[in-house]
Amino acid sequence: MDTSRSGEAARTRAGWSRRDLLVGVGKGATIAAMSSGLAALVAACGGAPAAPSPSSAQPTQAASAAAPTQASTGSAQPTQASNAPSATTAATSAVKGKIAFSWWGTGERNTKTQAVIDLFEKKYPQVSIQGVSIGDFTTYWQKLTVQAAARNLPDVPQMQVRYMSAYDTRGALMALDDLTKSGAIDVTGIPKVVTDSGRGPQNKLYMIATGSATNNWMYNDTMVTTAGLPSPTTLKTWDDIQKWLLSAKDKLPSGTYPCDLRGSDDSIWWAWMATNGKPVFNQDGTLGFPKQSMVDYWNWWVALLKGGATVPAAMNSEEPTSNVQRYLALGKVMFDEAPSNQLGAYQTALTTAGKGTMKLAAFPNGPSGNGQVLINNGMSIAANTNNPTAAAAWVNFFTNDPDGATAYASDNGAVTVTKLLQAQIDQTSSSAATKDYLQFIKGVIDGKPTIVDFPANYNAVVLSLTNNFSNVAFGKATVEAAVDAFFSQANAAAKNT
Repeated sequence: MDTSRSGEAARTRAGWSRRDLLVGVGKGATIAAMSSGLAALVAACGGAPAAPSPSSAQPTQAASAAAPTQASTGSAQPTQASNAPSATTAATSAVKGKIAFSWWGTGERNTKTQAVIDLFEKKYPQVSIQGVSIGDFTTYWQKLTVQAAARNLPDVPQMQVRYMSAYDTRGALMALDDLTKSGAIDVTGIPKVVTDSGRGPQNKLYMIATGSATNNWMYNDTMVTTAGLPSPTTLKTWDDIQKWLLSAKDKLPSGTYPCDLRGSDDSIWWAWMATNGKPVFNQDGTLGFPKQSMVDYWNWWVALLKGGATVPAAMNSEEPTSNVQRYLALGKVMFDEAPSNQLGAYQTALTTAGKGTMKLAAFPNGPSGNGQVLINNGMSIAANTNNPTAAAAWVNFFTNDPDGATAYASDNGAVTVTKLLQAQIDQTSSSAATKDYLQFIKGVIDGKPTIVDFPANYNAVVLSLTNNFSNVAFGKATVEAAVDAFFSQANAAAKNT
């Protein structure tokens, strides 16, 4: 990985021994178990999808059953070298033919995606895009993994940095470096730290980042002000945050809590390790920090739980997974972790409940690293595509076209081209929540965020993180015993990849 990545958390993927996302399939693990691990990540990617839009132009779930017209066996696949169009071909040949594009989401996201597809097909009338929408985030990755194993990925699958290594290490994705060098895909307007998040083995580029997102603190500013507390934006350290939350417990209305219980939250866990200068993962996918760092992290949460500054463990276990149904969105807690691109959705839910105004605050920055970890969504090109020229044109259009960016409106992360991001920030019709979110992301990118190289066994790690902290929260295990179990399980999963 590029040496410009900040902190020890920046680790090269070259030489990693990892395979597909469903760790252990074929070795006794079940799809159901892996679904549980993936489900723990849904909140960090926009939560449960909204109800489907009635738009007749919306791609339907049935479309996902129709496989793209591509070769279906590994032996029949063209090589990456023969697939990649030359600069001359890309510049002189008409872009034409059919390609398939898949993404996760329903409702408004489908409507926006279809609008961008329509704009592309208007500019490239000889190209037809088969849109494949899979509403459930967990199901999307399960289906993509099966397609990758069969060498039958859609020409352009939507990708995310947390899952990319499950595909780029298996030869399922085309390296995009030649396409960016030729200008077929233009990344010159994207900050380098954002582009480099799409790099994989041998530092090759496998994903074009189209939407930047980060998890962070989100808080009910009305509750903070009414309680006479200082703004959490003034808190610089983990100790500051802990003291602030403990001081708030007697200042809030009955039935409300300073914070949710998030010791199993992976994004706060990354932030803790990054700010303390510890890599989350080693190059082989094992945990990259000492056990004591994890003991300290979980003890931080235990002190809040025992001090009455979080919701009880039982109440936390009953919380809905949908972002807009979480306790923060309903005004039951003052402070929580949430993805920044969901600020508008949280604010809408909070307004509906008549519970105040929602704002963002960054994770601590220091003493030894930046707690803001950049989680980029993007687009890859399948190694099995039969139409790399049209696929590249679609990726380039989605990334750079101003009208397309306006139509999509940073729905799945802030648009990554700097001038397009600034245009959306400056747009007078944008809501206050949208402007705050986009400006927050711009600040994170400008502040040299941490990039974590996620291994292919990541979902198994998150499942272990969740289960072991649950044991702590319910008094079934000591912190030390739970940390031992977490290390044993997470590192065993790495060895099985």
